Amino acid sequence: MRAVRTRRAAPLALLAAALAGCGGGGSSTVTTDTNGIVVGPSGLLYTGTTSQQQPVRIEATAQLLGSLRMQLACKDGSSSRVTLTTSPVRPKLEPDGSFYYQESGTTQPREFPGFGSGRYRGAMNGTITGRQGSGTAVFRISFKETNCRAAVRWDVRKAT
Repeated sequence: MRAVRTRRAAPLALLAAALAGCGGGGSSTVTTDTNGIVVGPSGLLYTGTTSQQQPVRIEATAQLLGSLRMQLACKDGSSSRVTLTTSPVRPKLEPDGSFYYQESGTTQPREFPGFGSGRYRGAMNGTITGRQGSGTAVFRISFKETNCRAAVRWDVRKAT
Protein backbone atom coordinates (compact mmCIF):
# COMPACT_ATOMS: atom_id res chain seq x y z
CA MET A 1 0.00 0.00 0.00
CA ARG A 2 1.33 3.39 -0.94
CA ALA A 3 -0.23 6.69 0.06
CA VAL A 4 0.02 10.27 -1.14
CA ARG A 5 -1.28 13.06 1.11
CA THR A 6 -2.37 16.45 -0.22
CA ARG A 7 -3.91 19.54 1.42
CA ARG A 8 -5.94 22.33 -0.18
CA ALA A 9 -3.79 25.05 1.39
CA ALA A 10 -0.55 23.47 0.20
CA PRO A 11 -0.66 21.93 -3.29
CA LEU A 12 2.50 19.96 -2.56
CA ALA A 13 1.92 16.19 -2.49
CA LEU A 14 3.85 14.21 0.08
CA LEU A 15 4.74 10.69 -0.98
CA ALA A 16 4.66 8.12 1.81
CA ALA A 17 6.90 5.09 1.87
CA ALA A 18 5.33 1.78 0.96
CA LEU A 19 3.56 0.25 3.92
CA ALA A 20 3.83 -3.47 4.62
CA GLY A 21 0.71 -5.55 5.11
CA CYS A 22 0.12 -7.79 8.09
CA GLY A 23 1.49 -11.26 8.41
CA GLY A 24 4.27 -13.44 7.16
CA GLY A 25 6.87 -13.01 4.54
CA GLY A 26 7.41 -14.85 1.35
CA SER A 27 9.94 -13.78 -1.18
CA SER A 28 7.96 -12.86 -4.27
CA THR A 29 9.36 -10.14 -6.47
CA VAL A 30 6.95 -7.27 -6.98
CA THR A 31 7.59 -4.24 -9.17
CA THR A 32 5.41 -1.32 -10.22
CA ASP A 33 4.59 0.00 -13.68
CA THR A 34 4.82 3.66 -14.70
CA ASN A 35 1.44 4.36 -13.06
CA GLY A 36 2.56 2.89 -9.73
CA ILE A 37 0.36 -0.18 -10.17
CA VAL A 38 1.87 -3.46 -9.01
CA VAL A 39 3.13 -5.87 -11.67
CA GLY A 40 3.70 -9.38 -10.35
CA PRO A 41 4.41 -12.87 -11.65
CA SER A 42 2.48 -14.05 -14.69
CA GLY A 43 -1.06 -15.31 -14.35
CA LEU A 44 -4.47 -14.43 -15.66
CA LEU A 45 -4.35 -10.64 -15.87
CA TYR A 46 -7.46 -8.52 -15.33
CA THR A 47 -7.55 -4.72 -15.60
CA GLY A 48 -10.26 -2.14 -15.06
CA THR A 49 -11.30 0.85 -13.00
CA THR A 50 -12.92 1.76 -9.71
CA SER A 51 -16.10 3.80 -9.28
CA GLN A 52 -13.69 6.76 -8.88
CA GLN A 53 -12.22 6.03 -12.34
CA GLN A 54 -8.92 4.90 -10.79
CA PRO A 55 -6.93 1.92 -12.18
CA VAL A 56 -7.34 -1.68 -10.95
CA ARG A 57 -4.99 -4.53 -11.81
CA ILE A 58 -5.48 -8.14 -10.66
CA GLU A 59 -3.39 -11.22 -11.37
CA ALA A 60 -5.71 -14.14 -10.71
CA THR A 61 -3.36 -16.92 -9.66
CA ALA A 62 -3.90 -19.32 -6.74
CA GLN A 63 -2.60 -16.51 -4.52
CA LEU A 64 -4.25 -13.41 -6.00
CA LEU A 65 -2.27 -10.19 -6.48
CA GLY A 66 -4.50 -7.14 -6.69
CA SER A 67 -3.75 -3.43 -6.75
CA LEU A 68 -6.10 -0.47 -6.94
CA ARG A 69 -6.06 3.25 -6.30
CA MET A 70 -8.51 5.21 -4.21
CA GLN A 71 -9.04 8.92 -3.66
CA LEU A 72 -9.55 9.55 0.07
CA ALA A 73 -11.69 12.37 1.47
CA CYS A 74 -10.52 13.78 4.81
CA LYS A 75 -12.64 15.38 7.53
CA ASP A 76 -10.51 18.55 7.54
CA GLY A 77 -11.28 19.17 3.84
CA SER A 78 -8.00 17.84 2.51
CA SER A 79 -7.63 14.78 0.31
CA SER A 80 -5.27 11.88 -0.04
CA ARG A 81 -4.60 9.12 -2.54
CA VAL A 82 -3.73 5.55 -1.67
CA THR A 83 -2.80 2.42 -3.60
CA LEU A 84 -4.07 -0.70 -1.83
CA THR A 85 -2.10 -3.81 -2.79
CA THR A 86 -2.75 -7.39 -1.68
CA SER A 87 0.90 -7.95 -0.84
CA PRO A 88 3.03 -9.35 0.76
CA VAL A 89 0.28 -11.66 2.07
CA ARG A 90 -1.83 -12.56 -0.94
CA PRO A 91 -5.38 -13.83 -0.48
CA LYS A 92 -6.38 -17.27 -1.72
CA LEU A 93 -8.53 -17.27 -4.84
CA GLU A 94 -11.37 -19.63 -3.90
CA PRO A 95 -12.66 -22.23 -6.39
CA ASP A 96 -15.80 -20.11 -7.00
CA GLY A 97 -13.58 -17.12 -7.95
CA SER A 98 -14.14 -15.15 -4.75
CA PHE A 99 -11.46 -13.61 -2.52
CA TYR A 100 -11.13 -11.37 0.53
CA TYR A 101 -8.12 -9.34 1.72
CA GLN A 102 -7.65 -7.03 4.69
CA GLU A 103 -4.75 -5.27 6.34
CA SER A 104 -4.22 -2.80 9.14
CA GLY A 105 -1.26 -1.10 10.75
CA THR A 106 0.40 2.15 11.66
CA THR A 107 2.41 4.63 9.65
CA GLN A 108 5.58 6.24 10.93
CA PRO A 109 5.95 10.04 11.26
CA ARG A 110 8.52 10.08 8.42
CA GLU A 111 5.94 8.56 6.02
CA PHE A 112 3.64 11.58 6.37
CA PRO A 113 5.89 14.53 7.32
CA GLY A 114 3.99 17.14 9.30
CA PHE A 115 1.12 14.80 10.19
CA GLY A 116 2.69 12.35 12.63
CA SER A 117 1.80 8.70 12.97
CA GLY A 118 -1.41 7.30 11.54
CA ARG A 119 -3.43 4.12 11.93
CA TYR A 120 -4.92 2.57 8.81
CA ARG A 121 -7.25 -0.25 7.75
CA GLY A 122 -7.94 -1.44 4.24
CA ALA A 123 -9.92 -4.28 2.70
CA MET A 124 -10.72 -5.60 -0.77
CA ASN A 125 -13.12 -8.34 -1.83
CA GLY A 126 -14.66 -9.58 -5.01
CA THR A 127 -15.25 -12.37 -7.46
CA ILE A 128 -13.43 -13.13 -10.69
CA THR A 129 -15.07 -15.61 -13.05
CA GLY A 130 -14.48 -16.16 -16.73
CA ARG A 131 -13.53 -12.95 -18.51
CA GLN A 132 -14.64 -10.46 -15.84
CA GLY A 133 -14.76 -9.63 -12.17
CA SER A 134 -16.14 -7.10 -9.71
CA GLY A 135 -16.01 -6.21 -6.06
CA THR A 136 -15.51 -3.50 -3.46
CA ALA A 137 -12.65 -1.93 -1.53
CA VAL A 138 -12.50 0.33 1.52
CA PHE A 139 -9.67 2.23 3.18
CA ARG A 140 -9.38 4.61 6.12
CA ILE A 141 -6.51 6.25 7.92
CA SER A 142 -6.62 8.26 11.14
CA PHE A 143 -4.13 10.93 12.11
CA LYS A 144 -4.19 12.97 15.28
CA GLU A 145 -5.71 15.95 13.44
CA THR A 146 -7.93 14.27 10.82
CA ASN A 147 -9.42 11.06 9.40
CA CYS A 148 -9.50 10.08 5.72
CA ARG A 149 -11.58 7.36 4.05
CA ALA A 150 -12.90 5.92 0.81
CA ALA A 151 -15.21 3.13 -0.31
CA VAL A 152 -15.25 2.10 -3.98
CA ARG A 153 -16.69 -0.50 -6.33
CA TRP A 154 -14.43 -1.97 -9.01
CA ASP A 155 -14.89 -3.87 -12.26
CA VAL A 156 -12.23 -5.69 -14.30
CA ARG A 157 -12.02 -7.57 -17.58
CA LYS A 158 -9.48 -10.11 -18.72
CA ALA A 159 -6.61 -8.38 -20.53
CA THR A 160 -5.98 -9.56 -24.06
